[in-house]
Amino acid sequence: MNRSPYQILQKPIVTEKSLAVKAGGRSLCFKVDPNATKTEIKEAVQIIFKVKVESVHTSTFAGKMRRRAKRLVTARNGRRLTSSSGRERKFRSTRTSPKQA
Repeated sequence: MNRSPYQILQKPIVTEKSLAVKAGGRSLCFKVDPNATKTEIKEAVQIIFKVKVESVHTSTFAGKMRRRAKRLVTARNGRRLTSSSGRERKFRSTRTSPKQA
């Protein structure tokens, strides 16, 4: 993997649907780099959360001005995947500061 795992996993997605999936304890949704492959996403999650990933489901949504993508990652049986894992995870911010006039 050429890029940092934190460059691939940009931030967790917090919506009603993603929280319902997370309630099962084995899956999390992430906003990721649109150019990331499933293999890169799997390796990044395994490095950051120290779990074995069972599957990665991807979907891409057309945004208003740019392309957006989200990924659902599921850990193997017997392993819980939590967003904190004992310490705070830092994800790269995708927000840009407003330009001053």
